[in-house]
Amino acid sequence: MPNRSYLLATNLRLTHPLVEDSELEQTDLVASGIHHVPLLWLAMFRPDDMVRRTVHTQTERTLEIRPTGERSVREPEEIDVEVEAPITSVVRAIEQVQDALPYLNEVFEAEGKLDEYAKLFIEGLRLVTKGFVTLDLEEIASMTDSEGYWISIRAALADMCSGPSQKAKERLIALAGLEGLIRLPPATLALKDHVGATPEDRRIHERILGAGARGSGLGRAVPWELEPTQFGYRSNAPDRVPFFVPRLDVLFTRYETERGTALTKEAALEIRDNACCMMLTVAEAAARPPANPPYLDPERCWEEWEARKKEAQSAKA
Repeated sequence: MPNRSYLLATNLRLTHPLVEDSELEQTDLVASGIHHVPLLWLAMFRPDDMVRRTVHTQTERTLEIRPTGERSVREPEEIDVEVEAPITSVVRAIEQVQDALPYLNEVFEAEGKLDEYAKLFIEGLRLVTKGFVTLDLEEIASMTDSEGYWISIRAALADMCSGPSQKAKERLIALAGLEGLIRLPPATLALKDHVGATPEDRRIHERILGAGARGSGLGRAVPWELEPTQFGYRSNAPDRVPFFVPRLDVLFTRYETERGTALTKEAALEIRDNACCMMLTVAEAAARPPANPPYLDPERCWEEWEARKKEAQSAKA
């Protein structure tokens, strides 16, 4: 058993949707974790999102070896199993991550801020085209005392609604596998080269966000992992629509605020060419909600930025 956790998006308002949707028509595997549940996955849910239900499933065909050395095969059988998992709408999941961020920043104050992690994770949620998100943690729960594991999960979700404490921090560290954490690595660790990044940094990064298609071979392309054919404005991905994370106008505002000077065209193009940019399919782009203000056209980003600033100045006059 690989002992993975799974982040699933589904149109079925059911936990463990793969039991009902074996053909993956209504359910997408978004990302996975190894041996633990990534920290920001927990931030999507609250105690009232936890659901218990009974599912009808089939056991695996197994080989049994007796102490005498005699072998026998146990054939698969149909069984009913009680399972537990959180589920909520994608919209509510995004809101709850945003609400949990101040709490998580306070809990991990000594290790660093999680704001950039949360931005990338939320962008991943916004790319989901299904209505609900849920977790499948059965493989993780089976590694230990299952009932005790679910008690810890429910307690961690309840902690999101209360003030931070050392016990709450220890619980999150244990569930997410963040033992030994000293400092948070950059959230963009898997998007660009970071001099001095260590295997431990990469382990911590995966324990906060999980792994998408590039990181684990499972799931979909996610904003926190670079996929050459789908990411980067100059990635030569045909028939795709650029989507910048963060938006170009946010990056331009940050540039002018930090430097106290107007953005030049050369600087704007440099920011554009080096920014994290997901190249969405036409269908994925059409599924996104309208932006207000509208996204800047990458080919005319500086001109549109200047025009937008002039309009804002005229409105104040």
